[in-house]
Parts: sequence; structure tokens; C-alpha cells
Amino acid sequence: LLGVTEAVGRSWRELFPQLRKSFFDALARVWRGGPALRFEHWLAGPGAWLEVYASRVGPKHLNRLAIVFNDVTKRKRFE
Repeated sequence: LLGVTEAVGRSWRELFPQLRKSFFDALARVWRGGPALRFEHWLAGPGAWLEVYASRVGPKHLNRLAIVFNDVTKRKRFE
């Protein structure tokens, strides 16, 4: 969906330089223990809208975050 290859060992900011700071701030709030979050985000590079759902998973000490992306570009264009 995002066109990422060879992601192992690379940071989010390296992989997605086109994402705005607000995107990372939202994920950080969830990672720090905030509630699950759903939001939409525009990706200028590929010209696509993403619906993003982020939630912590597993025990807090594992610091795991699940992120689900859904391409909603067609719906946004229709709107």
C-alpha cells in the first residue's frame, strides 16, 4: 500500500519522509498509552488518502503498536 521495501532496521521517518509531524505525534500518543486512534492522512508523494487505525497491543512493557492502513482515496475523491 505504501510502496515500502527493505524496511528492516530503518526508522519510520526514514521510510516515510513525506509524512507530516502530526502523523508521528498521533502514533506517539497511542504508543505512550493513549487510547486507540483512527484518523485520515493525505500522502502527497503517491497522491493517496490513508485511513489509519493505531492501537497498543500486548502487555505495556513490550511497547508494541499495531497500525492498520486502508487506502480511502476513491472514497475521498467521491466526497
